[in-house]
Amino acid sequence: MILVDAQEGDAASAQYTKDGVTVTVESRTDDAGRWFHVRETGAEEGPKVLRGGHAAEALFSLMEPLKALRVLEDVPAEKLEELGLKTPKATMTVTVRGQAHELQLGGTAFGSNDAYAKTSEGRIVVLPAALVRDLDRGSQTFLERRLLAARRPDITRLKVRAGEVQLTLIQKGGANPHQASWVKEEAPDQVSDALNSWMDKLLGLQAESWAEGTPEENWGARLQVNVETAKGGEQLTLFETPDGFRVVSTHGRLSAIVKR
Repeated sequence: MILVDAQEGDAASAQYTKDGVTVTVESRTDDAGRWFHVRETGAEEGPKVLRGGHAAEALFSLMEPLKALRVLEDVPAEKLEELGLKTPKATMTVTVRGQAHELQLGGTAFGSNDAYAKTSEGRIVVLPAALVRDLDRGSQTFLERRLLAARRPDITRLKVRAGEVQLTLIQKGGANPHQASWVKEEAPDQVSDALNSWMDKLLGLQAESWAEGTPEENWGARLQVNVETAKGGEQLTLFETPDGFRVVSTHGRLSAIVKR
């Protein structure tokens, strides 16, 4: 049964609160496309912010539209305690096209992790386990470690600038696009193992964590990377900061903290 009708891109956010901790996953859009901003508040270690990855994409696919596995009819008041809905353990609010839809969450169905829930209209429903599971595990479940959204086979050109030095790189084909060599655009026949190794390290950079805010004055820009694909482009800027390295990406508008 469809609880909230929605098409891809209609859902704006999902907010989950349990034991005083709130996880909010928001859908945002910029020049690089749709991405997911995740915030956790109320935990002892303080607020967290990060960019959502595949788990966030999967969550929103379950909300567009939002469906119940089944509806329980004529549930007596005494049955609510058995379902965990007399005193709900958590709440989930799904916002679609500007309208918030609240669900009170109870226990799980026998033989599965599907969740009993009560809608704002008072209907008792069973929600798929996957809809609630990752939210219940906390914000780290949604962590996107990739700095680039583009897959390597989709990259048509990559420009790297370090100080006054600039390189324009393309991929020289092969039977397997993942094994193509990186070469200078002006010298496509010159294959360099050192260049390939360096590019593997660059594209293999991963975020340890994320932070909000624009680059500060004492951050020194060390490297700028512009990535071109058939679908658009992305930019990464690597800064050296007092506490390590950070990467600011056009995709996500957050800075990634990476290993030195």
